[in-house]
Amino acid sequence: MSDFLKYQSAIKAIKDAILISQYESVVSINEKELQLYFSVGHYISDNSRKDKWGQDALSTISSQLQKELPGLKGFSERNLRNMRIFYEQWSDALLISAKNEENSKLAGAPAEITKSNFKDEHFIKSFLSIGFTHHCTILSKVKSFEEHWCRR
Repeated sequence: MSDFLKYQSAIKAIKDAILISQYESVVSINEKELQLYFSVGHYISDNSRKDKWGQDALSTISSQLQKELPGLKGFSERNLRNMRIFYEQWSDALLISAKNEENSKLAGAPAEITKSNFKDEHFIKSFLSIGFTHHCTILSKVKSFEEHWCRR
């Protein structure tokens, strides 16, 4: 019997562990990204909708972020608008933990989206498993919360 055949079960076990770990990493990154975009969207919504910022604010912010963080992706003027829409469309549907507000990484930003504080665990798990681009597509095609959820 060749060494390769003797080690088949070890190879399968290690390969499975690697693939599971990679999948869990992607899911975790997506969750963190959605939480960041939700917080940024809240921050932008609060400041741009209450006339604290001028009309060119998002363009200026995006340009400055690109200068200060070369190679940064995902923070174009359009994406900043999408983050605001993302927050505004989903904020009423998501239960946000007030106690986490003080721990936010963005001054004045909302609490994070938390699994433990949401009544419907299936909803929040599904919500966090969808990428930001897909959320934007859903939000651009439907207008009501019921439609957002049913399209998922």
